[in-house]
Amino acid sequence: DPRLILLDEKATHQVYYRTDTHWNERGAFLVYQAILEHLAENYPLLQPWGEEQFSLQQKTLRGDLSHLFLIDPPLFETAETWQPRQSTPAQFLSNQPKDWVVSEVQDKALPRVVVFRDSFANPLIPYLSNHFSRAVYISSYLAIPHLVDWEIIEQEEADVVILEIAE
Repeated sequence: DPRLILLDEKATHQVYYRTDTHWNERGAFLVYQAILEHLAENYPLLQPWGEEQFSLQQKTLRGDLSHLFLIDPPLFETAETWQPRQSTPAQFLSNQPKDWVVSEVQDKALPRVVVFRDSFANPLIPYLSNHFSRAVYISSYLAIPHLVDWEIIEQEEADVVILEIAE
């Protein structure tokens, strides 16, 4: 549960977009770090990257609040975007089932993960993918009412299963 981490950071930095219902890239980065720090207790190879490994840039964003509240003209904001300073090892695979995102890293010593997720996981994908030999992200609405599909977990030989649902 990342609420305390996000609330602490909120004292000094913005962790949610102003024009969107989702956490921003800083918020996602903090959640990514917390996930890996927790998993490192059982998988010591899972060490999160630090903020210094990214360059912070600015982007213009139109958040989902404009759509939800039918605001015209739409709301825009300038927000941080985090770009890795080094090349990243994750390769994203094409030709996957609809609403699946799959990545691989050429290091079989790393664990495999299946993530059942909602839209809050979208900004986590570029961070988490670099730490797993295979990562499979599945939109959670595909598995409702069960939320977790045990057949996929077995099929993917997952070492780690993450259920990320914010709503």
